[in-house]
Amino acid sequence: MSSSDWVLVHRIRWYVWLPLSIFGIVVNLFMGLLGLGGIVWGFGFLLGIIPQESLQGLQPTSAVQFYGILLVELAFAFFLAWVGLHSTGTDLLDIFTPALTFEGPLEQLTTESRSTKSGSYRVFVLSAGSKQWEIAHNDLSDRMSFQLRVKEGKQIRLTYRRGSDLVTQALVKTG
Repeated sequence: MSSSDWVLVHRIRWYVWLPLSIFGIVVNLFMGLLGLGGIVWGFGFLLGIIPQESLQGLQPTSAVQFYGILLVELAFAFFLAWVGLHSTGTDLLDIFTPALTFEGPLEQLTTESRSTKSGSYRVFVLSAGSKQWEIAHNDLSDRMSFQLRVKEGKQIRLTYRRGSDLVTQALVKTG
């Protein structure tokens, strides 16, 4: 099999995804550390290491209120720590581990819409076996060529990042 048998239909270069991953590490690590700090602070109050009098004018009127607020704070801190540290790990995997490659028949190709606070966008969802990858319409330099070449049952070769499953290269076998 020569490389001329494969046609490039999608590519994201390293200088596009790498700065975004580094920025993600910084933001998510800050969020994770903030959550860990909240956990330490909350358990410090629960265990009596930090005296309740240190709240000065902010102390609630009853112990039930105080512990209710403290439990909500701990739940939020656990959430922040989990999301932040998990996302940091995903970005670190993307940067420091080699990309994975899938080669085989494309079983299903669908187009779906995703909504965000700033609007919505469309993605191609490629499925093979139990694995799924998404390629945003806006990431494609030639959307028409992608739609004409990538069909269900065709042989594809995808290179994707290990942590986030970001497809950095997609090839379709011709013939």
